[in-house]
Amino acid sequence: MKTVPALPEGEFTRGQARTIAAAYRNVTVENDLDFHCQLVIRDRKGKILWRTFNFDDHAGFWANKYLQRYGDLIRREARSRKKQVLESMN
Repeated sequence: MKTVPALPEGEFTRGQARTIAAAYRNVTVENDLDFHCQLVIRDRKGKILWRTFNFDDHAGFWANKYLQRYGDLIRREARSRKKQVLESMN
């Protein structure tokens, strides 16, 4: 069973936002300032579905809800299976 990354229910750090963005195809960290950043979730056409600053009330709670519904999780296990098949062919 794969582990889906999640944010804490309240405020989150820039590092936590970057970890989430690295795990999803349609999530980015924008307006990245020293201590504040904005987590943005987009649809397949690039339209913003939802965004929040990391210091907003309940930012992580709502980010997790939107990620569950709209997040396009990168399937790393699929890449590793493909790599194994290609290696076995050599």
